[in-house]
Amino acid sequence: MFFFNKKEEMKISPYEKEQKINQVLSMFPLLSRDHFLYSTLERNNWSLDSSIINLQRRHEYLEAEQYQIERRLEENRIKKEHEQRERERDLRLVAQVRDIFGSKFSDHQIKRVLYDNRNNVESTINYFMREVDQEQYRERQKRQQRLDEEDRLQRQRERDEYERHERNKKRVNDLLLEIKYSSPEQKRQLAQSKLFQDVLKDFDHLNVVDQPPPPPPQIKTIYVPVPQPMVQPQPRYFNNFPTTTTTTNTSSFPPSFSPPDYNSSLFGNNNNDNKPSKITTPQPFQNLDPFCNSTTITPFSTNPFFVDQNSTPGLMKTRPEERSARQLKELFPNTSDEVIRYVLLSTDNNMPLAIQNLLDITIKVENSKNASN
Repeated sequence: MFFFNKKEEMKISPYEKEQKINQVLSMFPLLSRDHFLYSTLERNNWSLDSSIINLQRRHEYLEAEQYQIERRLEENRIKKEHEQRERERDLRLVAQVRDIFGSKFSDHQIKRVLYDNRNNVESTINYFMREVDQEQYRERQKRQQRLDEEDRLQRQRERDEYERHERNKKRVNDLLLEIKYSSPEQKRQLAQSKLFQDVLKDFDHLNVVDQPPPPPPQIKTIYVPVPQPMVQPQPRYFNNFPTTTTTTNTSSFPPSFSPPDYNSSLFGNNNNDNKPSKITTPQPFQNLDPFCNSTTITPFSTNPFFVDQNSTPGLMKTRPEERSARQLKELFPNTSDEVIRYVLLSTDNNMPLAIQNLLDITIKVENSKNASN
């Protein structure tokens, strides 16, 4: 039998082998001219019927392997496309969030918050808004703490400076008290020292010693006029024109009257009997001017004379307000007349109170001038 197979094998030519191989490749296209094909045909003496089972199994295996490869390739392609879409979507969402917050947050933070909020842009924006508010609140807290700390340090510095100043002041006072209550010999030695002489020169240059204010002058009792009650008889006005009338010359106008002349004979002035009576022309708007030189006694009148009806007839007297104003002007020459009159009027001609008020006004004016300089 062995010899018979060997004889048959010797009968297969290379051309027939090539045809068989081509036939197998046409039947199973996944097979290739590899060692498995040649070894299978050789083992079965190039018999296709005997080799078809093994070749078919090989082909099915290669077909299943190819299907797995193609499936993996498709899955990889789909996975890459999905990843590309997710990447583009993440970039788009990150761009939307960055349009609102700018470069305040990094891409990693935005992506992480988007992932936590399931790619919900509105929730992500709300989250970052809360983060911004909390950060601003923390910054305000830090700034307030820094300001409070600076304020505390400033107060501490001021307190230390004040305490140092008080200590120095107390030390100087203690030193002065020690010098004051030291023995005469020590005072003499101290007065002869060069340092003490330099200190005295400095104090002389600074003029630290204030001059005491002058004592207030002695004020005499001043007569204050008291208005008379209306129950006393008032002076009457007399007509200077004749009162005789005729039947032919009758006037419908009432007779004119003039104010009384206190220098006329009607008020007992027998020395001026030959002088004509003085007729004054009334000026209706003169009393309205507080600065006019009228004879009407007003709070703003500048006329230094007034008429006393109870005095000697024809005698002109000086007003007590003007006498007081002149006395105050002598005491306060730098104060204007208007201020003196106003103070005198506001104090009802009370000289001690007026002097005190004028002293206060003068001190305030001097302090304001020194402060401005």
